[in-house]
Amino acid sequence: MEQVAARFIACLLFGVALLTSGCRDRAVPIPNSISDEEYAVYSAWIRNHFKEQPARLLLASRTFSFDPLGSQGCNAKTLEAQARVSFFLLRRLHDLGEAEYPVRTDKFQRREFKIPWKYEESEGLPANPSPPFSLIAFSRVAFNQDRSEAFFAVSNSCGGLCGGGGPLVALRKEGEWVFRSDLGCYWVY
Repeated sequence: MEQVAARFIACLLFGVALLTSGCRDRAVPIPNSISDEEYAVYSAWIRNHFKEQPARLLLASRTFSFDPLGSQGCNAKTLEAQARVSFFLLRRLHDLGEAEYPVRTDKFQRREFKIPWKYEESEGLPANPSPPFSLIAFSRVAFNQDRSEAFFAVSNSCGGLCGGGGPLVALRKEGEWVFRSDLGCYWVY
């Protein structure tokens, strides 16, 4: 009788372990400040997007909130099913709510954009739009557990009714970030 009870308990524990093993969160919590890995993703996107020095490159001094699960966001079902974005990554950005974070290029903390072009930090659209400019703003970045995939949004404004943005998936391939923007969600200014 004791052997039957022991087998039953062992099978029950194995079943619970098996069921909960698939329920572990597959995305890393987003820290309270922008990480070096996030700066690496931002920098890689800038290098990928601009093939040469922009006339005037402005980088927003704060992240913007991007909630892919909110009513103002993209269609989460489309992002998850058609664009193959993990729900856990969507959820991480959703959990941030309306929070915005300072983007620091503080060399003391070794947090800076690693790009080959000069840039300025900007609190918003410049008062003097001359020469033409690109104002780039980023959302925070959600990473999967092994940090081989990232999900974030970018906005590129050139003033007035010029610019746009949307969410992106970044995939680490051979140590480099490559980007997918074919997620079926974007905005235009």
